[in-house]
Order: sequence, then structure tokens, then C-alpha cells
Amino acid sequence: MSILGQVRTMFSGQTREEFGEGQRHPLTKQMEKSIRRHIAGLRNTDLSAYEYERRHSEQKDAKSDLVIYDEAKNPVLFGRDMYGDTSFWVK
Repeated sequence: MSILGQVRTMFSGQTREEFGEGQRHPLTKQMEKSIRRHIAGLRNTDLSAYEYERRHSEQKDAKSDLVIYDEAKNPVLFGRDMYGDTSFWVK
């Protein structure tokens, strides 16, 4: 990982652990809204128990990649933070 990538990781809350072993956080209200916009099947789902893990992104213009875990701690969605504009898709 480049120096810029390491600094980005440090300041965005990303962790350098292997997939699934990073620090998890509750979804923010903005993430919940974005997930409901992108995934029709989750529009009426209670997302309060869902968590996310921020990962380094290999995508050139991305701030970070996201992994979304359901209440059973299973990865169910992926996302990409493009410095404010976040997209989500089904795993």
C-alpha cells in the first residue's frame, strides 16, 4: 500500500486487517438512506442492527470500500465511498 493509501486508511477509520477482521461500526443514518435507495429489498427492513467495515479501495478515485453485515454478522452488501457519494450493491 502506498504512503497516501496508508494515510487515507488512518484518517478514514479503515483498518488493515484481513477481510472480515476489521473494526465494525453501526450504520450511519446517511448509509441507511443510501442502502434503501440502492437495494429495493431492504427499503422496509430495520437496519439498526446492521454494521459496516471500511476497507482500503483499489479503485483509483474511491475513498474506501465498505462491507455491510446483517444482524447475524454475515456480509450481505458491498459499497464504495467516492468522497461523499456512496453506492451499494448485493454481495
